[in-house]
Amino acid sequence: MWLLLIVLALLALVVLFLCLPVEISLDYERMHADDSASIEIRTLMGLVRVRRELTKLEATQTEDGPAVVAHGKQGHDGATDEGGVSAADVPRRWDQIREIVGFIKRALRIAKHTSPHIHIYNVRVEAHVGVNDSVQTGMLVGTMYAGISTFLGWLSHQCKLVDRPYIQVRPAFHQTLFHLRTQSILRIRMGYVISAGIRLLVAWKRRAF
Repeated sequence: MWLLLIVLALLALVVLFLCLPVEISLDYERMHADDSASIEIRTLMGLVRVRRELTKLEATQTEDGPAVVAHGKQGHDGATDEGGVSAADVPRRWDQIREIVGFIKRALRIAKHTSPHIHIYNVRVEAHVGVNDSVQTGMLVGTMYAGISTFLGWLSHQCKLVDRPYIQVRPAFHQTLFHLRTQSILRIRMGYVISAGIRLLVAWKRRAF
């Protein structure tokens, strides 16, 4: 009898764990050519929290050709890291690139299967843009607003938008300005995260086949 109760209690704990929500907060800001972004993952009622910040993303020129370098810091201790890839690496790593492309295809299929279980809250998109010409500024604002609305409409068919997104695109007349900021919160059950993670791991192990 006691053994049965222990087994039932363990099963209840497993089910409770799989039903726990995982909350992901995303922030992105671009001011002219400068980017900054952050992602924070919380679960177990806030007891587990991981934060990652991207402080700078820049294109540069190296001896091997053009490259993209990302500078970032992890957690709250200010530790920094950076990484990059150059054009000269492409021929030398063709087999690796082919394997990664195959993995990306499988990962996209997994993401498509998982996305209906993602709930998105508090979507905010704010932009302040302008060029020297007033007419071109007006056209830019309209085009940007239409593009953002179209993307969010597509996203609403892939995931579950819980509340109505907030979109604001303001014109900056007679000046050259581009300022974009986005915020959102994603929530998904732990069970779906684990399932997607296992399938991604299997896809990564089989990427060479």
